[in-house]
Amino acid sequence: SRIAESVDITAVPDLREEILLTQAVFAESAGDIDGTVALLDEREAFWPDAIRLRGQRDGAGWRLSGEKRFVADPTAAVLFVVAFRTGDAAEALALGVIEEGAPGLSAQSFPTLDATRRLGNLELSDVRIADDAVLGAPGEAWPAIERLLDRGATAIAAEMLGAAQAALALASPSSRGCS
Repeated sequence: SRIAESVDITAVPDLREEILLTQAVFAESAGDIDGTVALLDEREAFWPDAIRLRGQRDGAGWRLSGEKRFVADPTAAVLFVVAFRTGDAAEALALGVIEEGAPGLSAQSFPTLDATRRLGNLELSDVRIADDAVLGAPGEAWPAIERLLDRGATAIAAEMLGAAQAALALASPSSRGCS
């Protein structure tokens, strides 16, 4: 999938142009883009102050050191959209794009109960993100992240509804003969 599909540009309309531009820049050199989003830190919660990875200003960019947990398919991705903190306020967040193989970036997968959901962690050790690789204005990413989470929750609910319907369809014929 392309990064625009992975990030779901309909969830972040105010960042749509920047996501498409990022996709176009990387597509020129990499062809088809597989991207993933890294939101969760050690707190594993979906609210603004749970994102603890702090960006340190570094000239015309940011430096990140820390860990992102439960990242979808991190060993197959070539682009990572990483949420990080830009200040002390709860919603002072940014989304930065990091390329696979960036100095200081390491991705590891771990086994899961659901083999269709490959997950892993990202380790960031002094990873540099240039200002032009930050989506939107630094410190103002929470509304976009919130919309992304809402879309994700809706997609998971639809998937679970489909699984329940399939289970009911499988169980219904056999339950009819059990009276």
